[in-house]
Amino acid sequence: MDLNVIKKRFRKKKVLIVIDDADQNIHLNALVGDREWFGIGSRVIVTSRNKAILVAQKADGIYQPKKMNLNQSLQHFSLHAFRMTEPPEDYLELPKDVAKTTGGLPLTLQVVGSSLFCMGKSVWQGTLEKLRDVPNNEVMQRLKISYNVLEYEGKQIFLDIACFFIAMHKDVARYIWEACKFYPKVGLDVLQLRFLITIGDDGYLRMHDQLRDLGREIVRQENINEPWSVVGYDLKRKCWMY
Repeated sequence: MDLNVIKKRFRKKKVLIVIDDADQNIHLNALVGDREWFGIGSRVIVTSRNKAILVAQKADGIYQPKKMNLNQSLQHFSLHAFRMTEPPEDYLELPKDVAKTTGGLPLTLQVVGSSLFCMGKSVWQGTLEKLRDVPNNEVMQRLKISYNVLEYEGKQIFLDIACFFIAMHKDVARYIWEACKFYPKVGLDVLQLRFLITIGDDGYLRMHDQLRDLGREIVRQENINEPWSVVGYDLKRKCWMY
C-alpha cells in the first residue's frame, strides 16, 4: 500500500496496530513512520528482539516480559501438554519438574508441552532427562534467530559468556575480549539490546539458562568430538581461541 494512501485513510481514524518481531527500522518507518498518520487515541504495539529499534522509534514505553514463576509456568505448560490449566493428579510431579527445567520461558513451555501431549509417562521421563542434558532442538532453533544476526565478534562474546563468564564482572571479561579485538564496548551493548544477556547494577554478567544452553549447544555442534578445539584459552597467546 502506498504511504500516501495510508496517511489519507487513517489520519482521522483511531486505530490499533500490532507489528510482531520487527527487526529493522526501515520496516517500521514505512508502516508507522509518523504518529500524525493516525487519529488521536491510536495505539501502535511493536515486538522486537532488538531493543535499539524501540529506542530509535522513541516508544512511549518499553516492556520486557519477566520470567514466569512456577505456578504460571505450570499453568502455561499444562495448556499445551494436557489441554487444561492444571495437570491430572497422577501427572502432577513430572509437569512440575519439566516446568522447572525449562526455565519459565513461554516458548520453551509451549514447544515441550505440545511434544508431550498424549504421551505416556516413560516418554515424559525420557524427555525430562534429555532436557536436563541436551537442549530441545526446536526451542534452540527459535532462540538461535537472535544469535544468527550478530556480527562475528558479538557471537564470540556471547559464546564466551555462555561457556565461561556467567557471574563474572564485565570489566574482567572485557580485558580478554579487548586483547582478542572483539570490541566488547560495542558487543556488550548489542547483546543487551537484543536481550541475549543482562548486566546487573553490580556490573556482573548474567544470562538466562536457556540462552546459556543455546551457546553451549552451538559450541558442541561446531565440533562434537573435540569442543575444546572450538572454544578454549590459548596460554601462549593469552587469548580465547575459536
